[in-house]
Amino acid sequence: MRLQNSGAAALSEIERKAINIVEEYGTLNNAARIVPEPDVSPISVVDSFEPSAPIRFDPDAQSGFASARPSSEGRIETPRSSGDVPNARDVRVLENGHVRFMTATEIEELPLGEHLGGGLTSEVFAHADDPENLAIRITHLRENAPAAALDQVGDKLLRTRVNSEHIRPVRVERSYDVILSDIGQPEITRVMVVERLPETAQRTIARQGGRMSVAQMMAYEGALRDLNRVGLVWLDNKWDNFGFVPLNDGSGRVQVVVMDTGGIVPIRANAGLADGLSAADIARQIQLRVNGDFATQMPDFARISRKDFRTAVRHDTIKDEFGDMFDYEAIGISGRDQLLFNPKSGEDFDYLAPLFEAAE
Repeated sequence: MRLQNSGAAALSEIERKAINIVEEYGTLNNAARIVPEPDVSPISVVDSFEPSAPIRFDPDAQSGFASARPSSEGRIETPRSSGDVPNARDVRVLENGHVRFMTATEIEELPLGEHLGGGLTSEVFAHADDPENLAIRITHLRENAPAAALDQVGDKLLRTRVNSEHIRPVRVERSYDVILSDIGQPEITRVMVVERLPETAQRTIARQGGRMSVAQMMAYEGALRDLNRVGLVWLDNKWDNFGFVPLNDGSGRVQVVVMDTGGIVPIRANAGLADGLSAADIARQIQLRVNGDFATQMPDFARISRKDFRTAVRHDTIKDEFGDMFDYEAIGISGRDQLLFNPKSGEDFDYLAPLFEAAE
């Protein structure tokens, strides 16, 4: 089935590139007659909603590189999750029980099912009354202020500034601002009943043999482009932070549905004024540092082949070149040192570089 699109010339070129990528990979796979075994978490896992920790490239280190693994102060997840850091903290709220809390107007109790994942500021459980379709997210906002600020502003921006058929946040069925709960420290400050996706993009792509489909490529590239158009950049668009959901229009298209909004950040309106650039222009430049071809975007480091080192270079380059252009006041953090993200999608999806070249 042919995908529907807006008819724009650039989009047609992107679609052509996506089809070529899928066909080329299919040819290679058939020749090898092997499909990679997925190395992912169980299908029920929803990964952390929190931003990943910063990682550093250090040319002065003895080996030429510092460790690219995030520090223990960054993203920390439960052992059943498929995150980057193995030293996960214990679950703070027990599964298969209830969470009781009081808001300004009522007392509520929600039934918790299986524990699905968690991070610095949140934990996620299946909703015991509807575990296939709903999840319960319990947030400890004051536990890690920078991560919480990034999470909140990303969610707000995606819901209020972006009107796109390519991308949306998970749907929130109900949200409660908690003033008192039966959980001890760390204190619960918010409970939300949210849409539960069938699986993360990581799981979907693994089942497909390691590549996105044409429809998924179109949605992913379109999602980033639509964010950039309104002066936003998605620094943390890793495959465990979103899922793909079909559109109900019979077109065969899909949407990117974001579970972790913590890496969606705004550019200052006047950041590129001196160079005659809009916030959208700056956002696109940064997005290409995250997702574009590594050798093209980082020519001085083109010799580096290891993916984790490339990710570290992307991270440092973004902070060094564009650190003053983010709207930290709107985000609610003090500056670049509190801007937590992990741009590993550039390496996980390196085969998508022709799409970004076609979009320019």
